Amino acid sequence: MATIAATSSRRMKRGFTGIVVLLVFGVAGCSLLTGGDAPAYQRWEPAVSPDGSQIAYASPVEDGFEIFLMDIASENERQITSDGVVNWAPSWSPDGTRLVFTSERDENIDLFVVDIETGEQTRMTTHSEEDYNPSWSPTGDIVFNSKRTGSWEIYILQPDDGTVRQITESVGDSDSESSS
Repeated sequence: MATIAATSSRRMKRGFTGIVVLLVFGVAGCSLLTGGDAPAYQRWEPAVSPDGSQIAYASPVEDGFEIFLMDIASENERQITSDGVVNWAPSWSPDGTRLVFTSERDENIDLFVVDIETGEQTRMTTHSEEDYNPSWSPTGDIVFNSKRTGSWEIYILQPDDGTVRQITESVGDSDSESSS
């Protein structure tokens, strides 16, 4: 198993009040990252609904990746997106009625929100830089990563009005990574 460590010098921008969460993830067992014989992605990046009754995930289809829901009790599945593109990284809204996800469309990677009942989608970001890793906060904001300033930073998106605010700022040189 490979271990990846990263260090970064970051400070919070003035005016941000909130909780900073450190996320740690592993990459063992993924054939894309390790080159092994692991099976192709199926039901990837699961996210449990706020009420614990459903799981949202990305799964491959003939022409890309789409977002699906599974009812945990019945194990019934329902496809939520049908765009013929690559959609991934779903995250639930606090009220469980919408999902934010990353999508590769129009030669860019942006964030989209889908209403899980109607399937109606709204493009949330349109910046020329790629937007990744959306996570819906309990307060209703969407937190994500982007390299809009030349280095990977954390941003907050207000889904009701589309306002985007950068909350971290790299200090010194770009991030450094080490691998062992």
